[in-house]
Amino acid sequence: MIIVSDIHISVNRVSGTTPQSREDLRNYVFAEFDKLLDITDNNDLCILGDLFDGFEVAPRDWLDAYLLLSGWCENNPDNTLYLVAGNHDISPRALKVSAFETLGTVLVKQFQNVKVIGIDETLTADGYIHLVAHHRNQELFDLTLAKVLEDCERGDYVLLHANYDNKFAEQADHSLNVSEAQALEFTKKGVDLLFAHEHHHRREIPHGTPADGGSVVCLGNQIPTSVSDCLGNNSKFYWSLDGNGLQKFEYWKVGGDNGYQAIDWRDLNQGAAGAKFIRVVGDAVNAEAAQVIDAIHRFRQKSNAFVITNAVKIEGIADIESLPSTFEAAKKFDVMEFVYGQLNEAEAEVIRKITEGLE
Repeated sequence: MIIVSDIHISVNRVSGTTPQSREDLRNYVFAEFDKLLDITDNNDLCILGDLFDGFEVAPRDWLDAYLLLSGWCENNPDNTLYLVAGNHDISPRALKVSAFETLGTVLVKQFQNVKVIGIDETLTADGYIHLVAHHRNQELFDLTLAKVLEDCERGDYVLLHANYDNKFAEQADHSLNVSEAQALEFTKKGVDLLFAHEHHHRREIPHGTPADGGSVVCLGNQIPTSVSDCLGNNSKFYWSLDGNGLQKFEYWKVGGDNGYQAIDWRDLNQGAAGAKFIRVVGDAVNAEAAQVIDAIHRFRQKSNAFVITNAVKIEGIADIESLPSTFEAAKKFDVMEFVYGQLNEAEAEVIRKITEGLE
């Protein structure tokens, strides 16, 4: 079985893009997804959540995804496509059907080699691979994990779409979490947990796991769609899981085609060969703020990058992304409105009283 995840078809990055670069990003995601599908020919394929970026997607994106996956099913009649629901495939609007659900329904009706693991569902493949979809809330998810743990035997794998040991996700139903304590119950039993949802690869062994126990692997995504996807890992991988265990294969790297680069704002005229995800960095004083914004705006207009984000540190300003994106807009920038946006209500009230006393 080949495992990929978090493709996020129909992603729409507004910040750091232009209309043309957003279209280029959309086409790039489909081109890379097509390459991944070619790689997986003659293998079972598991898409471990978030095939789409949202509950509803543009019709052309749904159609292009259908054409690619139906082509894979036709070319691989003796292999199985496992479509696992992720957190982007659920919505509180219960009367609506998601793009993931409609695609899965159509493919199941058309092909015998498609298995859909929908919201709140699980499925065991090949007797030792337990596929766990996203659940509607943490309580249901915890109950499912307890049941899966009972069913697991040493050497099994559990594939999930959730966070691992993320304290911030524990109370957010849209982003489920597996605690270290929960993971430890699996790894003590000799079971490996493979996570999608987190976009960066990491491997951990929960404290207390015996030497012959399992481990936790956050697989990471294969196709970056933002600068944040590129930070933290030098490579991204697709994964093979069979009787010989789990193996990773490099698919994307920071310095490769469609790679990532950080560029000082003063060096933007030198460009970035091959990089499609660019983070503009450096330091500037207050008097240079408008110059920074204008330089980045001009660079975006001529660059072939998909996404260009602004991480320049302006002296005395906490969040440069809150500044207007063009020099003309900067002329109309309301400084006090920006300051209030950095404060909580109590702090803002103190500042209001001080400024009123100065008027």
